[in-house]
Amino acid sequence: MRLQCSKCNVVNLLEEDDIGQSIVCGNCGQVNQAPDNPVAPWVVFHDFVIRKILRRGSEGVEVYAHQLSLDRPAVLKILSPELSQNADYVNLLLKRARLAGRLNHPNLVALYLVSKENGLYFVARENTELQTLRDLLSRQGRLDVNTAVAIYQQIADALDYAWRAGRLMHGNLKPAYLTVSDYGIAKLAEIGIAQLDLGNEPEKIKGTPQYICPEQILGETTDHRSDIYSLGANLFQSLTGAYPYNADTTIEIFQQHLHAPLRSPRELDPTIPESVCQVIAKMLAKSPGDRYPDAGVLSQDLMLIAQGGEPQFARQYPSPLYLATRAGGSPGVTLVGDDSAAMADSLAKAPEPESEELDDAAEAEAEEQSENDVETPVAASGPTSDAAHKASKLRLGGGARQKLIGKKLKPFIRKTHPPADQAEAE
Repeated sequence: MRLQCSKCNVVNLLEEDDIGQSIVCGNCGQVNQAPDNPVAPWVVFHDFVIRKILRRGSEGVEVYAHQLSLDRPAVLKILSPELSQNADYVNLLLKRARLAGRLNHPNLVALYLVSKENGLYFVARENTELQTLRDLLSRQGRLDVNTAVAIYQQIADALDYAWRAGRLMHGNLKPAYLTVSDYGIAKLAEIGIAQLDLGNEPEKIKGTPQYICPEQILGETTDHRSDIYSLGANLFQSLTGAYPYNADTTIEIFQQHLHAPLRSPRELDPTIPESVCQVIAKMLAKSPGDRYPDAGVLSQDLMLIAQGGEPQFARQYPSPLYLATRAGGSPGVTLVGDDSAAMADSLAKAPEPESEELDDAAEAEAEEQSENDVETPVAASGPTSDAAHKASKLRLGGGARQKLIGKKLKPFIRKTHPPADQAEAE
């Protein structure tokens, strides 16, 4: 184990007998405490010095660190000893990380390195000094419409790029992975590596109950449209302060995703425009065939709303569940779309899913309503639709998007998340 001196920053090599003992720095004489845990502040992981433990979860520990060679901040996701010793899991992680590492998009958090230190595998990624959407919602409760539309339009762009460039999906979209900078730039973290499944535990459902899509619950093939559903659940929560579906148990939440009609966000906040409700309804359609064909088309609709217009693609494909709910009906699971018959049959025959909630103490502490991950197989596949190709001709360039987004977001972000020097002064 290596330990950086807290006074002079020189890295000291520790012997086994030094673990848990007080160690004198060979350079400046400062006495440092050698931790008995390899994941602790001042411990050196490869080229990174751990500065702070951010959160602990079922898969390992996430830490804030500093890269010595390039003198820059970073975030490390350090796998648990169990996963680090699982060769199949590590091989899948390396494969996905190599794909994700090739991506270059302004709304994706960049991957720096995948390596092993002190017997533990870790992933190093960009630290963009961002606050997560979970932090924002924890302080504000909800977002105003303009801010939410700007944030989610950027994340939709990132999802669209990742799918087109590498057939990568996220698989576990939730506020902890959505980040926003002081300048209004939103980024998505851990694309391609947030949800890894070896396919050897088909009886387990993997995902976060409040944001999981129906096909993930049923153990069916997932693709980019599954991410659109989860993103819709996040958008619903961001605007209303409530989950689209929630209950006392995970199984009850799953059943709601499968069978319950979607209530309009306007029932919780009448000031939310009907145009935004139409977009959310399409994102949260039960059948993948009823959702947006890809995240690029979703991005276009959100951009139209940001410009004061009406969504074009949400209105072309209205959700029957949403329309029936708005009319006061009880629609059950009536579906439309290219694969609606198969999905409807699956929903009708689906038994109550068995789930295994994982221990994620940090998530439980961060939110009163539990958002702990559970497990299910995930496989990314599926062609890009013709509708997406047609929609791409209508999309604005990235520069125009960022200019508009930054303009809309900056006042809100400044109010909720002042720069570090201002915060210290206050």
